[in-house]
Amino acid sequence: MVHAPAKVAAAAAIPLLTPYKMGQLELSHRVVLAPLTRCRSYGNVPQPHAAVYYSQRATRGGLLIAEATDISPTAQGYPETPGIYTQQQIEAWKPIVDAVHRKGALFFLQIWHVGRVSTTGSSICQIIYLLVVTTWLLIDSKNQRSLCSLID
Repeated sequence: MVHAPAKVAAAAAIPLLTPYKMGQLELSHRVVLAPLTRCRSYGNVPQPHAAVYYSQRATRGGLLIAEATDISPTAQGYPETPGIYTQQQIEAWKPIVDAVHRKGALFFLQIWHVGRVSTTGSSICQIIYLLVVTTWLLIDSKNQRSLCSLID
């Protein structure tokens, strides 16, 4: 068991674990969950599993930034990203936010509108995206390289 003075000394030696005042917000450490585009909000509605995902990453006094969230039907940058522009989407976010807050963490929603590259509906962009990902999964599943490594 680590004693309190040893914990304080360890935190002082590791700046990421020291408190930080961000405007009016008090963070207990400097480790922040950056937004990650998950593409798992089917029908652009946040799903119940997102509460588990985000609360597993929440810590008392920590900061999480949610994935990019569409502000309108024309804001979508990738398929199956969550929205915040319908009542159904707003209601779906509530248990997710509550789960993070129960852990004592702060939760910011990253909102976005991608402009003219939006992939709303069954656009050609969505079809190309799905073809690229599906083809990559079929071709490169044995090598287990990321899609980004193929693009670089």
